[in-house]
Amino acid sequence: MPDSRLPPGLYERLVSLALEREIGQLDKDRRKAWTEPPEPVELPRLLSRYVSELLQLALQSQTGKDAETKQLDLCRKVLDQLIQADTGLISDDHLKQPAELLTALVETQALVAPKEPTRAAIPLGTGDLLVNARGEPGLGPVLQSEIPSADRIDLLCAFTPASTPRPGSSTATAASRPPTSVPPSRRPRMERPPQPSGDRQACSVKAQGKYFRC
Repeated sequence: MPDSRLPPGLYERLVSLALEREIGQLDKDRRKAWTEPPEPVELPRLLSRYVSELLQLALQSQTGKDAETKQLDLCRKVLDQLIQADTGLISDDHLKQPAELLTALVETQALVAPKEPTRAAIPLGTGDLLVNARGEPGLGPVLQSEIPSADRIDLLCAFTPASTPRPGSSTATAASRPPTSVPPSRRPRMERPPQPSGDRQACSVKAQGKYFRC
């Protein structure tokens, strides 16, 4: 019977004791698992991701009216261990209670009341994939909320999807043939394709460290 918890595929997952046990219980005639020591330079990232996922599960399990108090207490216990381990962390790295989130910081001007910046439509710590689906926010309003607060914009481009050759067509048949080598002197000169006209059908954006695509 196939193992539903470990489907075939590529992994980048640290082996816990539970995972080691699962690997050992695989049907050796039908499954083979490869493991290797992680690269030392990658180990901090892998360990922090592993602990972060477990910590999130532990925090989500703290429910009830005093959930915030229990969650902060759990974080305090974790930080205590890190501080005592001589990691460079200090007691001021503890969170204040009740929990509070810094959302903006602006420069003030004389005789002008400070105004809180408009919040981005998507939380700053996350990214999103915009596909123009019904009920999703449009790309225009999202950009209007993202760009003013972005430190920089790394990429903003528009493109149009190319038509896909139908199976059996001459284009698809030619594409399936193995490539042939042509001497540079006999290669045809490639003209620049005409630029598409009309509205942009799709775009890709990176702003505030988040990628968007529609």
